[in-house]
This record gives sequence, structure tokens and C-alpha cells, in this order.
Amino acid sequence: GGPGSGIRTVHTDGTGLSQLPFTVYYPHQIEVDPVNNKVYFGDVVGFNGLRRANYDGTGVETLATGIVVGEALDLDIAGNRIFYSHNEIGVDEHQLWSANLDGSDPLLLLTVTERPNDIELWNGQMYWSTQFGIHRANLDGTDATKVVTFDAGSPWGADGFAIVPEPSSIAMGGIGAAVIGAYGFVSRLRHKRNGKCLWHLGRRGLKGDGETSANCRWQVPIVGALAWLVAALGPIATADAASLYFTSDGSIKRANIDGSGLETLYSYPGGSGSMWVNCIDIDPATQKLYWYGKDSTHPMVLRSNLDGSGIEPVITTGLTSNALYGFAVDGVGGKLYMHQHLGANSNSSIYTANLDGTGLAKLPFTAYYATDIIPEPVSGKLYFHDNVFYQGIRRSNLDGTSVENLVVGDARGVGLALDLTASKLYYTDAATHQIFRSNLDGSGQELLLSLDHMPRDIELFDGQMYWMSQFGVYRANTDGTGMTQVLALSGANWGSNDTLVIYEAVPEPATVAVVFTAVPMLIVAEIVRRRRQRATRPVLA
Repeated sequence: GGPGSGIRTVHTDGTGLSQLPFTVYYPHQIEVDPVNNKVYFGDVVGFNGLRRANYDGTGVETLATGIVVGEALDLDIAGNRIFYSHNEIGVDEHQLWSANLDGSDPLLLLTVTERPNDIELWNGQMYWSTQFGIHRANLDGTDATKVVTFDAGSPWGADGFAIVPEPSSIAMGGIGAAVIGAYGFVSRLRHKRNGKCLWHLGRRGLKGDGETSANCRWQVPIVGALAWLVAALGPIATADAASLYFTSDGSIKRANIDGSGLETLYSYPGGSGSMWVNCIDIDPATQKLYWYGKDSTHPMVLRSNLDGSGIEPVITTGLTSNALYGFAVDGVGGKLYMHQHLGANSNSSIYTANLDGTGLAKLPFTAYYATDIIPEPVSGKLYFHDNVFYQGIRRSNLDGTSVENLVVGDARGVGLALDLTASKLYYTDAATHQIFRSNLDGSGQELLLSLDHMPRDIELFDGQMYWMSQFGVYRANTDGTGMTQVLALSGANWGSNDTLVIYEAVPEPATVAVVFTAVPMLIVAEIVRRRRQRATRPVLA
């Protein structure tokens, strides 16, 4: 609560702890915008408002003032809106607001009697937690309803919660979610959009270093201990939950990560009007599989459920080239990226559109054969191959400005993969049958493998690299050792296996117990089963 109060940052390995260069007395909520590199936070008690700053803490801006206790906060980056609460306006009177990300155009959505503790956005609606349950309304505040009611009394109810795509479950972490004695508690369990779990630890029961205090060690109730064990072990990912999605001879196929369970999701039938699928990618937020391909007359973009059902058009007009190469989905930024080869002229480039297919536009550079494209929203960069004329790997800002040449001489590069944790770039050269690794800026090039087949798309998963060829899917350690064939394909045409996507279904956790404290009793209030799925492109810290 004094001048030294603030927000601190630390690397994921625990090193580099530092405090951002401003004072914030009581930040109830912190949200990040990886597209615009901003951090948002409520600054209550001392400042009574909503603020944001750059990732390094510079450029602090005031977005809203007069928030007595603003605890709920979430961002709709694609919609350019921020959602937040004004708590304790009066006796049993609280408000939910939205505004543009810069704080302009504030709009009162709802006045409610139950105090909002946390807010999450999902599927065009907002959900918020209170002492007495979980509520839902449209983003304009209409059709408000309570979707979960808490019968067991808790001083604060669900302090934090998360929404996972499938099944549509709500995972809650109320006071006592993992209880150690009557005094120790984990006050919040939240799954954030970057795929990490954030644990706020109570001052007693669990210290900042994760050790249990002697006073609490002997007061662990059995139910609380089990809840903590389940919550702690649940988020662990298993490779068995991952799947390989890939294109082969114009069709889309799926298999388990070990190559078993091969199935065809879409089979190219041939003939006029049939779609030949060149590339695919997955938006993990909506759990949609996007297809980039062409029929006998023109290219198009379709999307479907992950099992290939529910096919719907996204882009059917505006694309003119029948020579299609790279394709990518940026779910964070709400964009599609696709390459069109339109001859040796400036029209050959990467094009972007919104996820619903609107806003098709060309990026302001020329790229003749961009065989793989990776949008990286954390740094705001776009990585891509540019073959034949440039013969190398390049990157730009996501809007296509500031093009940089990273690797020169990659004669027929096809696949790209990023390891942001290690700051490494992996890429294939189909002409020389080799796989390379370098730093993200292209320096420090290493030859990892020389192969007897043509490597095409490449992906990273679980400390290993996977790649496609006309003969199937292969795997090796990221240093090139331990190569093995995961899945064999026969009769595939050259150039037909353009895309490989690894999609991971992770139990997080398999069972979450929400426990409320009513000293000296513990009451198990809810058990919620949920699963999280995410795509593994790119690898994030």
C-alpha cells in the first residue's frame, strides 16, 4: 500500500525478477494484450482507476477513474474492447462496464446486486463470478442470467474462474480451493489464454517459495489436501492427448501423435468442383479447422469442426491464384494469412483476412512462393519462406511492414517452426533434403539432419521435432538425434503433403474440486470436469 507497491515481472524459469517503474497500490487484476504489447491493471484504493502500460512499464495511461473497487477485468482484443467492473457503487450496487482498449467510449452494461469478482469473455458473451454464483450476459449487457448457483456460504465465493472450450465448463477457484488448515488457502486458480495456470498464494499455508509453514503442516484436512493434489497434478500435459493433422494428395488426415489411429477427415474426390486441400491450420480458441485449397476454378478457404464435420465457407471470392502455398491462422489477432502466387510480379504476396473471411487485403511486400507462414503475436512478427526468387526466410511486422531477411540460400524451403522459449527457428530445405536450426534473427545456423527424403512442413512438440515428407511423418530430438518414422504413407504425390499441425488435447485438470471454508468445517461445493485443447504452433514459454 506504500510507494514501493507495484507489479513485478519474472522469467518463466524464475530468474530476472524486477518491478515495473511505476507505483500501483492494489492491482486486483492484471491482463496482457500480446498484439499491442500492453499490460492492463486495476489500480484501486490508492488511485481508484483502470490503467495500462507498455510491457516494460513505460507509457502508463489512465483509462478510467472513479472505480472504488474494480476487481473484474478482461480484454476482447479482436473487438477492441475492455470489460471491467465498478464495485461498491452503493449498498449492494455494482456495475459492469466496457470501453475501447484505449479507454474511450465507456458504456455502462449492467447494474447488479452481487459483487463481481472476476470476468471472462467466451463465445460472444461475458461471464462473471460473485459470492453467490456465476452469471452470464451478452456483451451489450442484455439477457443476464445466473448459470451456476452456490448453495454453500463463502465470504467471497468464486474469486477466479476460467472457461475452457470443450466441454463448455467453468472451472472455479474460490477461497479454500486447495485448503491447508483454516488459515491457508489458494485464493485463485485461473487458466489464461496463453495456456498457463496462474496461482495466487495465500499469505499463510503456502509461502512464496512453495513451502508449507510449520503451523499449517499439521492442520491439513484430508479433503483440502486431496483438492490441492488434484489441482496441482491436473494441468500436466500428456503426449497421448495430441493428434497429428496433415494434408496428403488433396485430402485431410488425422492420427494420434504416435502414428496410430489414422483416419481421413476429408477425402479429395476428384473431378470438377471438388476441392483440393493444400494447407490447413487450427484456431484453438474456437476449435475450428481451417482449409486452404482450390476447386477447378478458383481458390477458397473453408472451415470445419476438428473432426471434419460442419464444413462452412469462409472465403469463396477475391482469391484468384491457383498456385497456393503457405497458410496460417492467428487466433489471438483474429487474422488469416494466405499466400497467392500470381506470377513474377508485385501481386504475388501474402494476403490477410479476418477469421470470418472479411477484410481481404494484400500485405505491402512481394513474396513469390511463401511456402510456410507463422504469425507470432507475442513479438508482433510474421515469419515466412520466400522461395525461388529470394530463396530464404524473412520476417516482417504482422501488418507487413519492416521486412527483414533472416536466412539466405534456403533454395526450396518449405517448413518453419518457432521455439520462442529457446529463441530458435527450425526450417526445412526440400532441395538439399536437410533440416536446419538458427536463432530467431537467422544467426547461428546449425545443420541438424541430412535425409534420404524430402522434408516439408515441420512442427515442434514435447521437446521433439516432427516433419512431413511424401513418405510420411518423421520425428527426432531437436538436436537431430533419435530419428524415427512415426507414420508411413505410400503413393503420395510430390508436393502434396504441404501442412502438418500438431494439436494437443490436455486435461487441465481432469477433476477440479472447489472447496469453501467455513471454519472449522470444509464443504465440497462443486466438482467440475473440464478439458483444454490447444494447438502447438508456435512453442511459447
